[in-house]
Amino acid sequence: MFRAPGPPRPGPGHRHEHKLKTGHLRGNRFEIVLRGEGTEGLETLRARAVELERRGMPNRYGEQRFGLDGDNAERARRMLETGKAPRDRRAARFLLSALQSEVFNAVLAERLEEIDSVELGDVARVEQSGGLFWVDDPERDRARAAAFEISATGPIFGTRMRAPRAGVAELEQRIFDRFGLPALESLALPRGLRARGGRRALRVRPEALEIEPLESGAGLRVRCGLPAGSYVTVLLETLVGATRDAGPRSRSSDGPGEPRVSSG
Repeated sequence: MFRAPGPPRPGPGHRHEHKLKTGHLRGNRFEIVLRGEGTEGLETLRARAVELERRGMPNRYGEQRFGLDGDNAERARRMLETGKAPRDRRAARFLLSALQSEVFNAVLAERLEEIDSVELGDVARVEQSGGLFWVDDPERDRARAAAFEISATGPIFGTRMRAPRAGVAELEQRIFDRFGLPALESLALPRGLRARGGRRALRVRPEALEIEPLESGAGLRVRCGLPAGSYVTVLLETLVGATRDAGPRSRSSDGPGEPRVSSG
């Protein structure tokens, strides 16, 4: 088992004069060192990396999205049931975002095997422009998905979310029912809180994904680029399996012989 990285070090470049706002970040570059013995050989991992670049990796929300105790989504469910939100509206938005993320992850889990395809009724995303459209010709659009021109999307529930059609709509409604969500047109939020919603691609493509052995001993160095909003921890889980943070706060719980991973 490998350990996941601590905070990444700043890369080359220069300081921007203005504060980044939502939507300004296009992506991130990562260089991560995984220390320890994995269960699979280097060539196997490199072959998997090629497959991830071809098909894409799951665009799942990482565990950090759900709070230190992992209960933000559950707190959001109670908030919607009672209509009582924290006085801090920013905190309330974080809770709601966690529930939206958990619902998206549940839909993604149902569609993991077809991540590089589309179905009739899907709301697909055009990779180059970000535009959305309903899939009404699956045979044509599956070829486009295989070429990574388009990707199927999952729900970020809200009052203005574009809903899919046909069987995809039925699947997403089953997930909504599982979480106790009302019909989107009936979604009632506590005063001062809004959730317009949207769609999120089920997959993203890692860019320039490289895996190299460490010269100093057992372990690997992973380099890649990821679009904004995707999680390098998810990439590592998809690539090498379970990981554990090698940051200072996690070291007190290290077991004997367990490998560590840190940013490079």
